[in-house]
Amino acid sequence: MNNYKKVFSTLSILFVFTLIFTACSKENKLESTSNNTTEKANYKITLYYPTEDYIVNGNEENKFESLRDIVFDSTDEIFEVLIDDLKEAPKDTDNGKYYPAIPKKIQVNSIKVEDSTAYVDFNSENLSGGSLDENILINTLFFTLTSLTENEKPLVDGVLFTVDGEEVQSLMGHFDVSKRIESEI
Repeated sequence: MNNYKKVFSTLSILFVFTLIFTACSKENKLESTSNNTTEKANYKITLYYPTEDYIVNGNEENKFESLRDIVFDSTDEIFEVLIDDLKEAPKDTDNGKYYPAIPKKIQVNSIKVEDSTAYVDFNSENLSGGSLDENILINTLFFTLTSLTENEKPLVDGVLFTVDGEEVQSLMGHFDVSKRIESEI
């Protein structure tokens, strides 16, 4: 009988330790699951527009202004909204008059981001203008696209322009865009 009590006591102790160990391990799993929740992506982009002071007076010190931030939960619509907004001049600003960054006649086929480069493809139809037009188009897109962040981490540090899916020397004949743009031109 004494052996029976020893075996029963030993089994009881093992059973209790197993319960304690299992409970602790489940608690740790719950804690690690709650600590590793995936953070929802938050994309933010700042829209830049050419100033009247630059367009009319040629003031190089005041070329472009960031007027509006857009925040999205996904990148599905961000570029479509971006293009539509940049084709409209901002209204009712206290800081002066601004112009559209992209002329309405110019069609953007696509914008995509891969490996920290934004690829902007234009339709060749109506892609024309003077050096000021081309400068504004390139620089406002550069400033706007390099402002794109995901959860406050920069996503773009350069922009590459194409026309009808092909690499080109220039968009309108005034500035070299054959290489990735990494700073204001």
